[in-house]
Amino acid sequence: MKIPTLKSKRIKEVLKKGKVLKSKNFIFLYLPSKEKNLRFAFIVSKKISKKAVKRNRVKRILKEALRLLLNKNQTLLNKQMDIVIIANKTLLKKKVMKFQMS
Repeated sequence: MKIPTLKSKRIKEVLKKGKVLKSKNFIFLYLPSKEKNLRFAFIVSKKISKKAVKRNRVKRILKEALRLLLNKNQTLLNKQMDIVIIANKTLLKKKVMKFQMS
C-alpha cells in the first residue's frame, strides 16, 4: 500500500497552523483536512545528517514503519487529517527492528 503524501503548499500550511505533539524521536504536526483520507509528509533536516543517503534512509524507515502500522489499522486511513512528521537526531542510532517495535 502506498502512503498518501502531502503537497509542499499544504506542508507549509500544516507547519504554520498545525498542532504540535513532541516525543523523544519525532515532532508531529497535524491539522484537520477536507480530504477523505489521512495524508503524510516526512521532514529530515540537514541537522540530522549532512549526507542525503542517511536522511533518505531515515525517511524510508519512517515510511515502512508507518505502512506496517496502517496495514494493521485500516480504520486510521479514514481520518481526515494531514500529518507532518519531523525526525530528531536520535533516530540515526536506532536499529530498524527496534524502531518498528517502538
